[in-house]
Amino acid sequence: MLKSGNHTKSRIGSMGKKAHLWPVWGLALLFGSTQSGVAQENYKETRSRSMYTHIIPIYDANGTQIDPDDPNAPPYSPAHTCMKCHDYKEIAHGYHFNAADAIENGRTGEPWILVDPQTGTQLPISYRDRPGTFKPSDIGLSRFRFVYQFGRHMPGGGVGENPLMEPKADEGEAVDEQADSADVELVPVVDEDEAIWALSGKLEIDCMLCHGMDSSYSHEKWIKEIDKQNFAWASTVAMGLGTVSGEVKSLPSGFNPAEAKENGPQLPKVKYDKKKFKEDGSVFFDLRLTPENNSCYACH
Repeated sequence: MLKSGNHTKSRIGSMGKKAHLWPVWGLALLFGSTQSGVAQENYKETRSRSMYTHIIPIYDANGTQIDPDDPNAPPYSPAHTCMKCHDYKEIAHGYHFNAADAIENGRTGEPWILVDPQTGTQLPISYRDRPGTFKPSDIGLSRFRFVYQFGRHMPGGGVGENPLMEPKADEGEAVDEQADSADVELVPVVDEDEAIWALSGKLEIDCMLCHGMDSSYSHEKWIKEIDKQNFAWASTVAMGLGTVSGEVKSLPSGFNPAEAKENGPQLPKVKYDKKKFKEDGSVFFDLRLTPENNSCYACH
């Protein structure tokens, strides 16, 4: 049996051996919390029931903040602006944006209807194997031509910014249709209109098309810019951030922006409305969390 003195000393000694571990545990907890905090900071949360007031800077397709005083400022990019706080890649998997994704199980959607008044033809078009539909490739519609034709009824994203994928086949060999999909390497489909894509830019998901609060967003202007093949400029004009002169559709075949002459054909040019910008270059986005029916009527 231990005496009280020895017992006390034993307890203190035991604690003393472990005491030096506390700073290590504390640092581990501290750094663990810090790393977790950094991960959570990737996508912002207000943790409030009230709507966050979106007075934010806007960015171009390269992630550079837009300077409205720059006479050569590029168009605003909804993707690079919104992804600063929101998981754009995750949102892009939504039903409104994944029309060309290879989804085996999913609710049946409505096809696009290609209409030719001269021949009285109406064709239901879908990238998926839906009964009674035709794939765009069946009738010679490239990805670019599909967006040009149906972009007016698209909120951007999907076909508008991502290349279609197909199974890779070795040279001189056909694709093994029976192979496990997990073992098949996918490669981008070469778009015959790739040169035009490089000029028109991507038709990114435009969040304000559905989430805009006021009536300043113009779906009609969105349609007109797509008709001009000004895909990358459509959101800038539709939001009323500025005006755009020029159209990709009118550029000559083989046009190279790097070789453009001052008095010759040019890429579309933005003139930003400086009244839309705060002193620090930020812009007010008047939006709602849940879209109203009126937003849906633009396409449905």
